Amino acid sequence: MNEKITQLDTNYAIYYQNKRHNKKNAFSRYVQDQLDIGLTYSVTEFIIKTICDEWPECFAWEPGEITSTLTNHLTTETLAFDTANLTLLSSSIEVYQNGLDALLSQIPEDLSIIECDASFDKIRYLHLCSPNFWSAEEKIGNSFITAHEAVPGMEKINDNHSALNELLKTSGPFQRFTWGLTTNRYLNQHPKKRNRLNARLFDDFNQIFLRVERQVTVPFYKHNAYLFFIRTYVTSIKDLSKTEKLILIKAVESMPSEIVLYKGLAGKQETIINNLSR
Repeated sequence: MNEKITQLDTNYAIYYQNKRHNKKNAFSRYVQDQLDIGLTYSVTEFIIKTICDEWPECFAWEPGEITSTLTNHLTTETLAFDTANLTLLSSSIEVYQNGLDALLSQIPEDLSIIECDASFDKIRYLHLCSPNFWSAEEKIGNSFITAHEAVPGMEKINDNHSALNELLKTSGPFQRFTWGLTTNRYLNQHPKKRNRLNARLFDDFNQIFLRVERQVTVPFYKHNAYLFFIRTYVTSIKDLSKTEKLILIKAVESMPSEIVLYKGLAGKQETIINNLSR
């Protein structure tokens, strides 16, 4: 994969504020941590290096003998770390759980960390501020298969999950995209959120949104683990090109029944297609 692991754009402030707001109101809904010290250090080090290498105009790392600092030029926020162990010492704007929480609060991507070997895999960390109808509290400690058991077609992955774990912890980065349709543009679709999408009517052309997740895996073989980054995009169908609408129409028309049900589109395909055809 030649593209950057993290993606910054003109909507950066929306993601930054979304993370601050969600964690302030109900931290444990969005962040769950079961990592050991060694993996925490390695992931913290990796994210610092990644964002500074990918976005040098936005993030600057100043190493020191005792204290090192990361400056976010987009927000003017500075984070001070103990140089030896990369624990967070202070921050200029927010109060964070630890250095990993602070770093992930600077980028749009959510993160899941999975530990695995030939016989098991468990989700050990979730920083999930743009959840798509699932909860960090419910998924932490589960295996990849258990966490995704509601997804149609998982039985095929279940038959090969050991090989998949081996691939993801040794190779990559890999990138893929998933999509769905919603009737609001909220990034946060936590099951307990009051204004989450409760009924998908799709009868109002102005209230249909395409929700796309860019998912990137990064191997951490030394720790028998891999990172799973998720960047969510929400776009009104009004803003799609004619070609993009035609592609989406074909996708909705050809969708297997179990996928239709899973995506919450049962009985609504005709209405969606009519709106996309406008």
